[in-house]
Amino acid sequence: MTPDTQLLLDDAAARVAALDVTRSFIVQAPAGSGKTELLIQRYLKLLTTVESPEEVLAITFTRKAASEMQLRVLHALQRAQRDEVPKEQHEATTAAAALLVLQRDRQLQWNLITHPRRMRIQTLDSLNAGIARSQPLTSSGGAAGSAIVADAEMRMLYRDAATLTLDQLLETGPMHEATEQVLLHVDNNTSLYVSYLARMLAARDQWLPFIGGGTVEHEEAVRLRTKLETNLEGAVVEHLQRTGAALVVVFPLLLSRFGAFVFGSRFDSGVLDLSQRIVIGALIVAFLIAEPQGLAALWQRVLRRISNVVRPASRR
Repeated sequence: MTPDTQLLLDDAAARVAALDVTRSFIVQAPAGSGKTELLIQRYLKLLTTVESPEEVLAITFTRKAASEMQLRVLHALQRAQRDEVPKEQHEATTAAAALLVLQRDRQLQWNLITHPRRMRIQTLDSLNAGIARSQPLTSSGGAAGSAIVADAEMRMLYRDAATLTLDQLLETGPMHEATEQVLLHVDNNTSLYVSYLARMLAARDQWLPFIGGGTVEHEEAVRLRTKLETNLEGAVVEHLQRTGAALVVVFPLLLSRFGAFVFGSRFDSGVLDLSQRIVIGALIVAFLIAEPQGLAALWQRVLRRISNVVRPASRR
């Protein structure tokens, strides 16, 4: 048996297993491999196990995908109703499942072909909005106030929330001190302050788990700062190492071009080449004298100096 044949057999077995509605599955496959068809088949299989089609929920991320899936399910039911003979194996599986759904449909009088909206194939936002609308009108944030906020509106909300934190300056306590410290680091540029906080709010999933819903103790704050500074240092060092490696290749080429452009008509090419080697060698020696450990160590030294300058200023 060839490897390709074995892969095809494994693929067929996985597709059959995924239609077992008594078990849960995660299907991972490249584009065009038939994931949507498999999802439709499983959806049809699930419809044969319930008393009402609303009991089965299929969620997608976009309205286009939801509409496409609902249309494909409806077409499968219509083809099964017309007794069309499928041409492909995957179509035969879909047709068999659609026939069983039609039997269930007639038995329980669902009338899915006439009323396809009974199929709950919707986006995640639509599902959340439906849950919100189902709350009592008297509840906080209930149906009367529910709405889906678009990206542009979210950005405005983030900026409004960031601007409101400036009110902390009118109060006393740790939040006043924290706001004052941040403004100190941005040279009292409130526009930059608001911009930074708005961007942080947009990416809150990356840092909110570390601090929860409020302030942290001093020991925890020190630990978080150390972790963040270590990650930042690692990222900067990596970029500096790449920059240093690029300079080793690019700088001699730039120097060669510059020398040929400025002195090309005055000196022999051999003299120019020798001069370039001398300049490059002198720069390498000077850099190694200044920092033997390379660009990464130089950056660490700069960080330490900045830290020594910033911390006394923050105490004032």
